[in-house]
Amino acid sequence: MKITILLLIFLNSILVFGNDLTNIHSKGARYVTAWYLVPNSISTIKEVIVKKSTPGTYFCAVGFDMGYFGLQELGNGKKTFIFSVWDDNRGDDPTVVSAENRVKALQVGENVRIQRFGNEGTGIQTFLDHNWLNDTPYLFRVEATSDNGHTIFSAKVFIPEINKWQLMAILKTPANTSYIANQYSFIEDFLRSDSSHMIKRTAQFRDMGSIDQFGNHVTTRKIYFAPVPESPFGNVNLRKSINNSFIMETGGNTINVTKPGSYVELSQETSKL
Repeated sequence: MKITILLLIFLNSILVFGNDLTNIHSKGARYVTAWYLVPNSISTIKEVIVKKSTPGTYFCAVGFDMGYFGLQELGNGKKTFIFSVWDDNRGDDPTVVSAENRVKALQVGENVRIQRFGNEGTGIQTFLDHNWLNDTPYLFRVEATSDNGHTIFSAKVFIPEINKWQLMAILKTPANTSYIANQYSFIEDFLRSDSSHMIKRTAQFRDMGSIDQFGNHVTTRKIYFAPVPESPFGNVNLRKSINNSFIMETGGNTINVTKPGSYVELSQETSKL
């Protein structure tokens, strides 16, 4: 189990940063990840409350083996929700992926933009521009269904300002995964400038529930604070918080208490599934 997790962390680092990991060593705040020790699921929900953000930050709520879903503050300060699913393909050039290996959009939500992407694997990205707020809870739900050897992923975000579940997209991948597997959350500094490590990014994660492949409700009781490639900056942390939640933070005046590579126990909680 642990070996599998460590391998996935390494592979995920390559997907996020590309093959050249030197940028992590020399620039930017450290990329921090929490892996959820839960079984393969057909539905999952995570709630994220951003405490501190800065341009060039991605707060991923629901990461899994075929995609990720969360909220971003772009380099220009514009804010958006993002849901992405990878093709069933190896490589970074989206133009060379055969039609049978590409993700297909079955439905896209209102005002949601869609595009192909590359350079970190290939696939489809969907964006919903929204000026999300700090200290405000946003719920992210992903569901998976099997379809004749393919897998359909549906993603919705609950936006409290309008009291509404918003569909991001329903995307069909030729990969026969059938489940939401290897769940994780992360905070990424994708600006990675010479000074961006000096700015703190913080988010609280809570209400982390899933429904496993047998229809059982599963609560998150244990998470794994993933190790990251060495960096000259030690300002990264994951800690328990109130109401059975946890906080991840990186950059700025963050003080490291929980060492990367550690397991963190969470007490039983009530999710919003």
